[in-house]
Amino acid sequence: MKPRLAAAALRNYASPVFVRENPMLASAGCMLAAGAISAPKAAAIVAIGGIQALFLHRSMFLFFWWYVAFYVPACFTMHYWRQVRSNLATAIPDLKSAELSAVAITLVILTALFAIPLIGFGAPIAGALALAALAMATGAAFSSGGATGQAKGVTRLRGLLFLPVMFVGSQPHYLAYVVFAPAPIALLITGLAVSLVVSGLRYVPARAASQDEAQADRADRAAAAPRTGALRTILRPIGRIMTWKPGFMPVQPLPAMLGIALGPIGLLIVTCIQIGVLLLYMPAFAWITGHDFIAALIKQAPQSIGFGVALGLFGSGQWLISRGDWPALYMAGRYGGRSGFAAAMVRAFRTNMIEISLINALVVVTVALSLGVVTPIQAIPVAFCTFGAVFGASHAPALPLLWRELGGKGVTLMFAMAGAFAVMALLGFGVLDHGPALWAVGCAAALFALGIVMSLLAPGRLAAMDWPIETDPAG
Repeated sequence: MKPRLAAAALRNYASPVFVRENPMLASAGCMLAAGAISAPKAAAIVAIGGIQALFLHRSMFLFFWWYVAFYVPACFTMHYWRQVRSNLATAIPDLKSAELSAVAITLVILTALFAIPLIGFGAPIAGALALAALAMATGAAFSSGGATGQAKGVTRLRGLLFLPVMFVGSQPHYLAYVVFAPAPIALLITGLAVSLVVSGLRYVPARAASQDEAQADRADRAAAAPRTGALRTILRPIGRIMTWKPGFMPVQPLPAMLGIALGPIGLLIVTCIQIGVLLLYMPAFAWITGHDFIAALIKQAPQSIGFGVALGLFGSGQWLISRGDWPALYMAGRYGGRSGFAAAMVRAFRTNMIEISLINALVVVTVALSLGVVTPIQAIPVAFCTFGAVFGASHAPALPLLWRELGGKGVTLMFAMAGAFAVMALLGFGVLDHGPALWAVGCAAALFALGIVMSLLAPGRLAAMDWPIETDPAG
């Protein structure tokens, strides 16, 4: 490592290049502010019952602390990957090693900083460091998508661990297993987390390019393979059911990101599977650790359902980002000019989200009633809150259209993530947890109003802008 080059890479973290196109920053800032607001209440809980009470009482401070410790490292590792994957990276001597040194130094410092609040509340030093390192490893894995040239086993392990560890972090009583573990076990967890981060930051450009080519070849071979055989015969009618659409839902020539291949039945099945997997994961974990499966299922249901619904919103801004097929559709003249084309794009997205929001509301109410999380009299308010929250949050990625030209991909992703986490928190802690609270109903109504307003304003904003239409999806 050359100290001078590493110092130059570190200075980039305080420059516009670090802020630009970094979708994690605003989410990290929101979580940090929420954590600071909830800290006094956490201090009062600790003063009465000790540090253990903080974990047993589902402290919101711990919820926000976990996601701060998740998002902040993700901001830095996302910048790291943008730097080392740049086309110019291979032409600049020692750039890769300098960036690696800078991000490693930063992550070590961040781990110590994240542990300080827990230590201040009375947590064991080794346990606090272990929990901070685990959160850091999860955040670092979140921002390292794409081929890196690493062994497939390491990449798959990181992908398998990401969602479970992220979700466990939202359950404070499970975090206690790490914080109050014996010192040797806590230090082992810290070492494993650091090893996972270090292994995940390795980048081998030549091997990564080879992996990308191999993936493209596999996709081409799969597309060209003959569609025959017993399995194909069995799956064909299932595919027809999944993609069937009623006659009043005509197929439109839309961009790939706006054309939903699944029909209502298919979307319903996929939504049920998505929420069902998350519903069963935490009770299964509780059962393995000696707790009652059914009790854990009912207790964790509000957060599990909220997380399952939120997962579908992380990609809600992709229609504004992946616009490689806009030119052909626009130039074909079908939509009658820029205003007509922009209106058609927004209308298609709105129609899709109405369908998806209705299906989510149906599944959420059905599951919540089946588990006894809500009462029959609460079913209609829960359905309205779910529909309004999902529909409104899905339009959050369009908010940047109000003040900037279309093209801020990182900003668009940032608002999509903020909307997804807003829905997760709203459903998990305000709508399904002991029934719809008044503040949650108000927030759901506000989100729905946001969706309506943005669906009305977005066409005019899109039509008035210069469209930076790229055919390169990484542009």
